[in-house]
Amino acid sequence: MLVEEYVKSFEVKDGIFYHLSVKADHAKDFASFEMGGTYLIGSRDSPIGRRWRNSSVRTYDAKIMKYSYQVMLREAVFESMRLKNFPSLPSRYSCLFLSDTLEGAHKWAARIPQEGERQILKLQLLDGQLHRTNESHLPIEHLNIAELELWAGKYWNGLAGNRLTELLFCGHLTVKEIISMPPRVSSVGK
Repeated sequence: MLVEEYVKSFEVKDGIFYHLSVKADHAKDFASFEMGGTYLIGSRDSPIGRRWRNSSVRTYDAKIMKYSYQVMLREAVFESMRLKNFPSLPSRYSCLFLSDTLEGAHKWAARIPQEGERQILKLQLLDGQLHRTNESHLPIEHLNIAELELWAGKYWNGLAGNRLTELLFCGHLTVKEIISMPPRVSSVGK
């Protein structure tokens, strides 16, 4: 059952959702989810949140450095906007990204570039906050802070878009099922 708080933000009382879990390099220091386990999400940075905060800018590869700075700036601006205007919404740094259908989780699996063991977790959300928005409001172009703030407003207001839906969750959940997937294999050198 969901209780609407904002236009696209809900207080979760109970519900089934899906999460793509990838054992990528940036997640190696984090414990894996276990079948039947109950977890609190949002009390610390997630693997991807930590990666965004600690993005690799100490590289000689100009393309990687440029992309890393763009992502770090975008995430810092989006978090600043959330803290200032939408403090009750889940942080992108500490949330768990979800899909409301198994099909949606498979769509994300096709898009996520990280290599490693991949699983889709079927989760029962027990309580917490869920924010629905659209990835089309996450620009990766060269933008200044004022432009990023405009995109962040659209993102945190939960405006519809023409790309995949993003669900951000913080709260308690239980793992109901673990669905194994083949790992993504590097195409470098092929």
